[in-house]
Amino acid sequence: MPVVIAGPEGDPQSPTHVPTGAGNYDDTYAYSVGGNIVSKTGNGAYTYGDPDHRHAVTATSDGSSYVYDDNGNMTTRNPAGSPAQTLTWDKTQRLRTVTDTTGTTEFLYDVDGQRVRRKTGDTYTFYADGIEYEYDDATNTGTFTWYHQIAGRTVAYTQTGSTTTWMFQDQINSTGLTRTDAGVNSVQRYTPWGELRTDGNLTTDRHYTGQTAWPEHANNASPTIKTTHPKSPTHAD
Repeated sequence: MPVVIAGPEGDPQSPTHVPTGAGNYDDTYAYSVGGNIVSKTGNGAYTYGDPDHRHAVTATSDGSSYVYDDNGNMTTRNPAGSPAQTLTWDKTQRLRTVTDTTGTTEFLYDVDGQRVRRKTGDTYTFYADGIEYEYDDATNTGTFTWYHQIAGRTVAYTQTGSTTTWMFQDQINSTGLTRTDAGVNSVQRYTPWGELRTDGNLTTDRHYTGQTAWPEHANNASPTIKTTHPKSPTHAD
């Protein structure tokens, strides 16, 4: 049975309103009796060709394909129109590396499973409680980012040498709007599953559900890779 999800300007997550305005969109999803998506606007028909992971999408009719290991972790991600990606995982099922034509990104975690470092080329990003430090080994320069919270919600951030930028998030902590002290706004919209509908060029990398976006390997038309928790969309049932 097909399901139509639409959202108007100012209410990008709403499935109940008739789409109107500059930010409108209209997606249709169809499901099998078992609950698997069998087709989706923009991706076409879905194929579930892995008998060991019956809920794992292995291909879509737009030309995308996906491969999984015995644990259900995605090991190959070949989205239509974008470079193929090879993913590796550590012994605790956490994403370790992703490689594509732009290079390799590596991740390290602490004993609690929280990401503490990301490395892409000469750029290192270190994560601590509410603080990120990005260091460029080639230029020997770095930038701190401090995230500010109120009642457990991230509301703003400050970077080295800049003023505070305010973050406005929805009920699932997705950042849809940022505003600088100078009054410069950036707006970003998502589908209910986290794909970008509009790229607002947010100066923060905390995007859908507050997760860290990953611009150097991101592809908004296929499952989003989240590296702060092992049970991400790159894991099959």
